[in-house]
Amino acid sequence: MSVFPDHPHLLGLEALINAHLEMAIPGWALPAEYIAERLTRHPEQYTLDPWVIERQTFFSMEAEQVLAAVHLLRYGDGDDVAPDFRNAGDIAWLLFAPGAEAAGRELLAAARRQMRQWGVRVTYAWDTGLPIPLCSGIPDAWPHIRNLFADAGFVADGGVEYIFGGELGAVPFPGVAPVDGACVHPAVSGTETTFVLRDHDGHIGRCECVADLTRDGRLPAFAGWGKLEMLEVEAPWRNRGLGRWLVQHAVAWMREMGCTRIAFSVTPDDDARGAGRFYRRFGWERWLTLEKGWRA
Repeated sequence: MSVFPDHPHLLGLEALINAHLEMAIPGWALPAEYIAERLTRHPEQYTLDPWVIERQTFFSMEAEQVLAAVHLLRYGDGDDVAPDFRNAGDIAWLLFAPGAEAAGRELLAAARRQMRQWGVRVTYAWDTGLPIPLCSGIPDAWPHIRNLFADAGFVADGGVEYIFGGELGAVPFPGVAPVDGACVHPAVSGTETTFVLRDHDGHIGRCECVADLTRDGRLPAFAGWGKLEMLEVEAPWRNRGLGRWLVQHAVAWMREMGCTRIAFSVTPDDDARGAGRFYRRFGWERWLTLEKGWRA
């Protein structure tokens, strides 16, 4: 079923998606027009989206209310497609209202029938996810969704991510370098910046961040949010305050760009090495656990 800006069920789909986003991170929401556009293409998926050759969106309705919805992708089998995705299907996302488990099961069954009809070699689920940052898996805030896929024999083999976030206001401005000779060089590209940490001998670390998650204003609910993309300090320079100093530079720039809050992902391995403790020093906490890359 195609979904377009004046589709009669688009507002119901918007309500279903935004109710789930509210469960995950309060305040996050997608406009109806943006949802409709992303069901016909996903321009932020630079690698995967060009491989898609078919898309389907199904609904389960009751008294004009959208109880459940699923979005399906079929990838081509040409040489330009990565081997893991050749002739593969992806249940990009499936959502249903809590208490509407029967509708969820019905749509998952319909999705699997469609995959058989397409003749796909393998079926993935939540490999792309909802078309916003940090939603490429099933968060633990949606146990009804997780249980549906687990009960149907799907396994999350794409790993786990922890989603951290919090306010920027309490983070102090960077003071003097904690190590003599250390300096930070920003490389700004629009709303994205890489802060390169150097000393006399060259590069010793970096921090990448994004200061606007609104997708050029199309996502007004994301105004004021920034994202930490990457942080690294080379091993000989760790535990000397340089990582904290580097993040303080990034936060100072994000605040200048109008950000008041931040969200980002941390792998369990990095968390075990102390990343969670490090970020909690800024007042940022773990909000969600995200299970990625489900496979039938």
